[in-house]
Amino acid sequence: MAGIFNQDIKGKLVKDFISDVASPSSNYYIGFGKFFPWSDDNNPPATDPSIKYVFYDVNNNILFGKKLSQTDIITVAASHVWTAGTVYDYYDHEDSNLYSKAFYVITSLNRVYKCLFNNYGAPSTIEPSLTINSGDFNTSDGYKWKYMFSINSVNARKFSTSDYFPIIPSDTVSQFSETGAIHVVKVVNFGNNYITSNGYIVSSLTNNLFKIQNTYASSINGAYSGSTFYIYSGSASGSLSTISDYVVNSTGKFVYTSNAITGTDSTSLFNISPRVIIEGDGRGASAVSNVDPNTGSITSIDVVDRGLYYSTANVTIVANTFYGYGANASAIISPRNGHGSDAVAELGCGTVGISISTSLVDNLPSWATYRQVSLLYNPVAAANSTVFQDSVFNQILWFNLVSGSTPFNVGEKVVGFNSKSSGTVAYMDSNVLYVLQDTGTFIPYETLTSQTSGKTCVISAINTKDLVPYTADVFYYKNIQPINRNGVVSEEVKLYFNF
Repeated sequence: MAGIFNQDIKGKLVKDFISDVASPSSNYYIGFGKFFPWSDDNNPPATDPSIKYVFYDVNNNILFGKKLSQTDIITVAASHVWTAGTVYDYYDHEDSNLYSKAFYVITSLNRVYKCLFNNYGAPSTIEPSLTINSGDFNTSDGYKWKYMFSINSVNARKFSTSDYFPIIPSDTVSQFSETGAIHVVKVVNFGNNYITSNGYIVSSLTNNLFKIQNTYASSINGAYSGSTFYIYSGSASGSLSTISDYVVNSTGKFVYTSNAITGTDSTSLFNISPRVIIEGDGRGASAVSNVDPNTGSITSIDVVDRGLYYSTANVTIVANTFYGYGANASAIISPRNGHGSDAVAELGCGTVGISISTSLVDNLPSWATYRQVSLLYNPVAAANSTVFQDSVFNQILWFNLVSGSTPFNVGEKVVGFNSKSSGTVAYMDSNVLYVLQDTGTFIPYETLTSQTSGKTCVISAINTKDLVPYTADVFYYKNIQPINRNGVVSEEVKLYFNF
């Protein structure tokens, strides 16, 4: 019976691969190959997964390579640059297509945010910018964001492209992550005929009895019974309780609460709205609803306490049965260890980015043109038959020449007079000759003759290849349009592997 690999295994494979590159027992190289032209250099052939092309041809094509270091590899995520007016998707633990959506953004300051809610499909007009390590925050356009991490300029320059950006997990954000927390309660049906009120507390008669502002509250006894009494500003801000009774008489309007609320005064601003009940296998989550007084519909639900350790949660909206009906909502539960706990897994990443630089000190052939890049693993050194360890390798056979030789043309086949060995000219000047597609073993001080022009030269010394042929495992290769290194002082190669 078929199943699926989840995002956790993709994240593990990515992390394990990066760890292996850093391991002293592993030697990964970026190979540069394919000197001679494709049949159409503007349209390189597609990669062929057959053993012939993946292993034999890639090994035959290798010209030179450079070793990967730990700083050359990183996990990357698909780039969703924050753009004003865009409707972003949002994290939802029940969304089976989550990782194919743009539910996170990278901003102009190279900060990465996860969208926890998009205000019911509204355009995002305010670029998130806060770097709050714990919890989440709202912007004035109604979006809720979770700050994930920032990308420093060095990594941004090295690994970022129009398609990808590097993931630089924040240990501080991870430290403050909340396991099984509920950051969002979304309204599914907005309902009708609900009532609400807000104002200030006139006086606290007891910790469970409050006289409230007379202006906007209902004049009907019991109208708010079963609703929520929430202090949203001023003294005792954040306090929340259920209204056990609501009494109106000649002296005022009074709220009785089921739980004690201490520390209120005339600065305490309250809101009365239908009660939001969150029930599940976690603890501590609470929320309050907001009602449009003109339509009687619930417009949104604000989370007061995110709680912990939920894996399931049901939401019920309760009010006086005479005042409101039809609304329901659902809770969105954070990833297993909380938002920000594992940026690689949370952003749905299964891609590794490699960015490797070459420079003059690498002493790689400046005359070479290459048309293929590859990822090689643990090639064997020709010098001692052990795993090659050096930072660069040259896999082109080349000769020092007796002075005064007339250069052959690129592509000419040359043959050794004594050894009968052959090769194809890749580069030559009066002092050196590089050959590819060589067969046999050349002999010092033998004469080489061009099979095309008849020109000759004499070898004075033979510089052998650094690697034993066909010993490198080829983990990846890509055919590209020609890259001419002539006059190049430095270059940077970026590769991206999807797991």
